Amino acid sequence: KEAIGHWERAIEILPDASSPYRNLGIIYSRIYKNYDTALFYFNKALKVEPDDPMILFNIGMTYEGKKDYLRAIDYLQKSLAMDSTSVNTRSRLANIYYGIGEFKEAVKMNQDIMRIAPQESLPYVNIGNYYIFQKDTLNGIRYYEKAVELGAPPDASVFLSKYFQLKGDVT
Repeated sequence: KEAIGHWERAIEILPDASSPYRNLGIIYSRIYKNYDTALFYFNKALKVEPDDPMILFNIGMTYEGKKDYLRAIDYLQKSLAMDSTSVNTRSRLANIYYGIGEFKEAVKMNQDIMRIAPQESLPYVNIGNYYIFQKDTLNGIRYYEKAVELGAPPDASVFLSKYFQLKGDVT
């Protein structure tokens, strides 16, 4: 709550700066899950800085939090149009597409990440998750292994370790 007061004071001092609005949007969206208030602040930030792909990304993430996936996709695509190399934006889009049943589009978005950032492990984790959720363990494991090879976060390694222990294949 104290941070909110500080950012509100920053708006009084610098009403034409986008960062106080953006930071209030992040606080309301990610901490309080108050998506409507977050959107109010993100839209204020967007008016100040209309060419900032991160503001559009945050609006997309907020709509995802509201489960308004079509608007989330719209804003994330606008963000991606401004920053076509953003791995995080492509990954969020891919996961939303998967969540709404667009498996092929989700895989395509992750393949785009593999092309743009070949050493990035995230698309392999994502596709591994999609296959695991579809109960296609063999393909899921293949993608997880590649993710670990590329230095994926520990979660992927822990999953693989537990999987192989469960199957009795620990060699």
